[in-house]
Amino acid sequence: MGLLLQLSIPPEPSSERSMNTRLRYVAPVSVSRLMDLIVHSLYSNKEVFLRELISDSGIGMTRQELVDCLGTIAQSGTTKFFQALKESKEAGADSNLIGQFGGDFYSAFLVSDKVEVDDEPTDSKKDDEDDGSAELRNPKDVTTEEYNEFYKKTFNEYLDPLASSHFTTEGEVEFRSILFVPSVKKEDMLNTKTKNIRLYVKRVFISDDLMGNCFVKGVVDSNDLPLNVSREILQESRIVRIMRKRLVRKAFDMILGISLSENKDDYDKFWENFGKFLKLGCIEDHPNHKRIAPLLRFFSSQSEDELISLDEYVENMKSEQKDIYYIAADSLTSDKDEEKEKEIKQEFGHTCDWIKKRLGEKIASVQISNRLSTSPCVLVSGKFGWSANMERLMKAQTLGDTASLDFMRSRRILEINPDHPIIRSLSVACKSCPDDPDALKAIDLLYDTALISSGFTPDSPGELGGKIYEMMDMALGGRWTAATSAGHHHLSGQPAQHQSSQPMEAEIVHSDPAEAGRQN
Repeated sequence: MGLLLQLSIPPEPSSERSMNTRLRYVAPVSVSRLMDLIVHSLYSNKEVFLRELISDSGIGMTRQELVDCLGTIAQSGTTKFFQALKESKEAGADSNLIGQFGGDFYSAFLVSDKVEVDDEPTDSKKDDEDDGSAELRNPKDVTTEEYNEFYKKTFNEYLDPLASSHFTTEGEVEFRSILFVPSVKKEDMLNTKTKNIRLYVKRVFISDDLMGNCFVKGVVDSNDLPLNVSREILQESRIVRIMRKRLVRKAFDMILGISLSENKDDYDKFWENFGKFLKLGCIEDHPNHKRIAPLLRFFSSQSEDELISLDEYVENMKSEQKDIYYIAADSLTSDKDEEKEKEIKQEFGHTCDWIKKRLGEKIASVQISNRLSTSPCVLVSGKFGWSANMERLMKAQTLGDTASLDFMRSRRILEINPDHPIIRSLSVACKSCPDDPDALKAIDLLYDTALISSGFTPDSPGELGGKIYEMMDMALGGRWTAATSAGHHHLSGQPAQHQSSQPMEAEIVHSDPAEAGRQN
């Protein structure tokens, strides 16, 4: 089966017909088979046909030019048009045309067996294309608003960039570029699929893998890069390496400009978002660590509230100081937090042991939590334990292993909040009266409550209900009946007292549908 092309072009000027004529053209069998082989060999991804067809807007061809160029190997209307421009000495006006091999059109056959071409000659077409892209214009002619609008449209952003750098390099390598520093850090910035430097060759998108992962965003357009025929692969060459070095240098110059600007808030914002990446780059990127060093900011013993540069630190050094000492930590309060954590562990260490002794094999350990704010405690799964959902699923198994279920239950960890009033009260009870029955009951109820709030299922709902009723009785004991008890005191001669020290258990009544029907 040959490649089927259906061409639609306006009538020739000499033609009397007003309707567009359609020409059905089938390439010769030998050419068809060869082109089919070439098409599927040039391109590795089918999705590339979108880029090829959108970027190749064409130069306009007549009926005969369509027949001559489409279906002929390595024949391109762009090539002929380019040669005509050279002959007429007008090549300098717009000679940056890509697609001179003639293979880009055939990428459509990657996804279709039939292609319909609608075209009209150059003479009948108005040249209304806009070549005023920001990266192609003189930087002096582009306003800040135009840069911001270009940045938002190109990278799908909603905030203006923090800074931009528009430049053209000439000499050994010639290319134009606009680089931007984002005003916020994206969550997926370290995603390997996220590439921020886009490369264009003669205004046709080629790749976004020129610089790898970097937080600086930008577009680069060049006419000198070597490409393969499909334009999918950027051939590694000395030109590419030189281009990367110059882009890195320009990016550092742009960031240095932010640091030297009068508005210090801009660099404070930049450092808050990307400071960690500069520190990492200073360690890993040895060729550029001298460029990165002036951009680093630190707190010092003389400046705990304001970040300073290394140059500022050296200026403030005493004359006899020969070395710079540093402390690496997550934050300025890390050492203070560590001291506070040690004090809390000393204060509540015995309380944790006391609670663990009471609960026994129900839990693996009791730990002091640093993530709770309003709850007194939480029950979490151990490193190799089951989550609450997993435990429910295993319970529902018909042939579930009871031994493994009991083992996984014992891997739970009880985390307590040392700032909660309940935990502080238990800490006092641990020191003064560790064998008090009410304190031990409070531990049991605390565990059962954490069990439910953490998503686990209590072993005995009736026993849990009894504990809650008992604690309610202890809390409410005679609060609203005090007046009544005082009024009848002369009759009984005894004050109202707590009923029983025996553990209570909630009664669970299973309703009988038949009996419920008779009651209704």
